[in-house]
Amino acid sequence: MLAANARQGQLDIKAIQYGSQLRQNNLTTQAAISRFSGRQAAAASIFRAGGNLVSGLSGLYDPSRAVTFGNSAFPPAPGGGLY
Repeated sequence: MLAANARQGQLDIKAIQYGSQLRQNNLTTQAAISRFSGRQAAAASIFRAGGNLVSGLSGLYDPSRAVTFGNSAFPPAPGGGLY
């Protein structure tokens, strides 16, 4: 009877150890996934910020107000002459 109880106790200990190892593996995997997701989010935010910067800069350009070579940025004088 004592030997059977000892064997059962050993089986219980091994089952607890196995369950603990499974939980440790799951938590380690979840931590790795979280770190990977964090790195991906950081990279995405950098690209998003760069895109917003380019988009904002392109919004500053107004072709109707741009100076072109051979033309003046100033309006012509009244009557076509010099002031």
